[in-house]
Formats: sequence, structure tokens, C-alpha cells
Amino acid sequence: EELLPQAPSGRRPWLQLWASSAGSFTQAHYDVADNFFVQCDGRKHFLVWPPSSAEALRVFPDAHPRARKAQIEVEAALAAAAAQSDDEV
Repeated sequence: EELLPQAPSGRRPWLQLWASSAGSFTQAHYDVADNFFVQCDGRKHFLVWPPSSAEALRVFPDAHPRARKAQIEVEAALAAAAAQSDDEV
């Protein structure tokens, strides 16, 4: 029995594996394929936005070499917003 049987169209499904070590991160982006996440050890933090957030995240257009990635540093923006809210209290 095959692990990835052919679809009715005769094409095999698209399969990619991403592995990382402690402390790694990726910039905000969107994926064009479905995802399945497995955590073997440690902790992982996800920030998830609805598709309507693409404009606010300033996502590079599909024809750009950095397609589907945000042009802003989301973690830095979140840290600045948190610091500002702490100052307001």
C-alpha cells in the first residue's frame, strides 16, 4: 500500500516537510496548501490571522520573489503594542 496514493486526477498530492530546532521562527506568511503540525518536544507559539488581514500585514504579491510573506515584522509590532499598553496602565 502506498503512503501517498495517486488522486483521481492521476497526480500525487503535494507533500513538504519542515523541521526546525529550538529558537527558530519564520516571518508572518500564508500557505497555499493545507498544513498538519506535529510537535515532538518543547513548545511552539503560533500567531494566526484571518485572510482579511493580508492588507494590514502588507503581504508581498504573488509575482514578487517574497510572495505570501508579510512586509512588516509582526513580532516587533506586537512587542511595541504591548509596551505601549503597559505604559498606558
